[in-house]
Amino acid sequence: MQSPLRTITKVLVAPAAIATFGLGALIVPASAQASPTNWGAIAVSDDGDIGSSWNYNTKDEAKSAAMNSCHGPNCEVLVTFTVCGSVSHSRMGHEYNGRYGPSRGEAEDNARVHPDSVILKTVCND
Repeated sequence: MQSPLRTITKVLVAPAAIATFGLGALIVPASAQASPTNWGAIAVSDDGDIGSSWNYNTKDEAKSAAMNSCHGPNCEVLVTFTVCGSVSHSRMGHEYNGRYGPSRGEAEDNARVHPDSVILKTVCND
């Protein structure tokens, strides 16, 4: 099984940045606060059972929820995502593949790694 692509997102938000220059202080307001990042995940078992999750606050919570909803033998998280994730199966490659993308269509396109890949599940955060 190929290793799935994964992303790491780090958001730093400060209420204000304060820089001291000489005797005075310059107060620079922080830019608009970023919206919280939602996480999702898709897990697949050896026999093709699929568990998925979306709109979780952390990557670990999303992975755990996907694993808990996958009921077949040897479930494994194949993809985590902040927008959309997709899982495909290839008979030719004898494997499942998980990929992510900035849209449903791009996640599915990325998951089609073999000519005979069939999309099994695609999930997007709200």
